[in-house]
Amino acid sequence: MSDNNYINGISSTGFGLEFSVSKILIENGWTVINNKYYIDDVQGSAREIDILAYRVTLKNGIQIYTVLIISCKKSNDNAWALLSKEIDYNDPNIDWNPVTLWSNQKILKFIIENYDWKKKYVNSSKDLYSQLFSPQKHIFAFQELKKNTGKPQNDKAIFNSVVSSMKSQNYEIGSLNQRKKEESLYNFNLISVVDAPLLRMNYIDGDPSVKQINSDIYVGSYIINRQETLSRVHFIKFDAFDSSLSIYNKLHSHNINQASEIYESYFKDCLKDQKKVKIFLKDFSRELRWDIYETIKGLRDDKSIKEVIGIHWDEKKDCVAITIDDVWEEDEVKALNENIKVNAGVKSTFKKIFRYDGDFYFDDCIPF
Repeated sequence: MSDNNYINGISSTGFGLEFSVSKILIENGWTVINNKYYIDDVQGSAREIDILAYRVTLKNGIQIYTVLIISCKKSNDNAWALLSKEIDYNDPNIDWNPVTLWSNQKILKFIIENYDWKKKYVNSSKDLYSQLFSPQKHIFAFQELKKNTGKPQNDKAIFNSVVSSMKSQNYEIGSLNQRKKEESLYNFNLISVVDAPLLRMNYIDGDPSVKQINSDIYVGSYIINRQETLSRVHFIKFDAFDSSLSIYNKLHSHNINQASEIYESYFKDCLKDQKKVKIFLKDFSRELRWDIYETIKGLRDDKSIKEVIGIHWDEKKDCVAITIDDVWEEDEVKALNENIKVNAGVKSTFKKIFRYDGDFYFDDCIPF
């Protein structure tokens, strides 16, 4: 048998496609991991991630990652058809602009999990919004079609491409929770690269219209590990992958800027927000507890260390009030308010932790 037969045999598979996609990524400055395995949450068997690529930038001590989880599929006989219709933006069951961020940095994690950061993230770049964050159509089904006859085959390859990417993302996030120690922010993006004709079949009223396209955005929702996972999957024809990658290069720059924006948003009126105060209350108390102890130990028999248990915004005085555990007596509160060392420490600690340099006082009651 001729060696060309072996080469032709391999060429008919997707291995050459994976190599070519990896080469393009590396040439564009991405770090590439090929053929990484994870355990399927349903079947318990090993599954493969074709390509995991990332760019990372260290800024302000935080590692900022933009991650691409890429499935590569090749079909010699079939075209991929994406069945679509107009988007109903009022549908309460679909988030049309899903973004997946993960962080173990205390402030970033807190803001991502508790506040509305996504609207600004999605809308602050017109190019990213139109090319990546917002789908043009509602893709509601897939189908492989024979190139020569148009005969429907099934949706297995397309479905597997989507679900395997989502499961890979779920696995990667779960593993980060266990292994990542350095302060980091990760943005995950799912891409399905297909070496075959890519069609959009758009339904309006009657029969669908057909258009050959280079890429499309699919928003899908699946149950993974018994939790609903909503993700954006970017279908890209292989011929267009090189040019499409420029938007992900831009996305990495966007993630660097948005990491700073999200981080800085914590400090806006943070002392007026009890949720924001709470995450650093123990740190604040730890900085001051010894000076507080030194101030009040001569005024009582109880010599135990007293903790800061409350920081709240006094609307009437337009400043911060501080309450100390079990410190309610007038002479003790007065001693704290008049102690120069304590007040200097409080001022320094407010600036260090909350970036606040305004007025404050020790209060003798809890306002809640």
